Amino acid sequence: MVDEIQTSERQKAQVLALAQRIVDEGGLQTVALQIGAVSTVTDYFVITGARSLTHLHGLVRRLREVLGELEIEAAQSQKRSDDSGWVLFDCGFVVVHVMLAELREFYELERLWLDGEVVFQATNGSNSA
Repeated sequence: MVDEIQTSERQKAQVLALAQRIVDEGGLQTVALQIGAVSTVTDYFVITGARSLTHLHGLVRRLREVLGELEIEAAQSQKRSDDSGWVLFDCGFVVVHVMLAELREFYELERLWLDGEVVFQATNGSNSA
């Protein structure tokens, strides 16, 4: 039980650090949702936006480095191609979505997971938790 609590606290700290690093790298309207209570797929979603495909490519490149620095291992390095406008990193306990701003607005992933808890939210660089 103690190990589970420590693991859970460590994972939440990693997600918060990851979300902040994404903001620092220029991710737009970054949000982290704790969805473990309503999903069997993962415990957290981190969702961020990009202004253009060039911006998205840069975020994805830096995200690979940041995941390594934070000792978060991606189960698959990425799903979907960079050119689709939506890149997904499956890291087991956290799934990271990097999306073009217009796709982010269209799909509104946060609304699909309304029962999840917002643990981090940033609007163009300013954050709150």
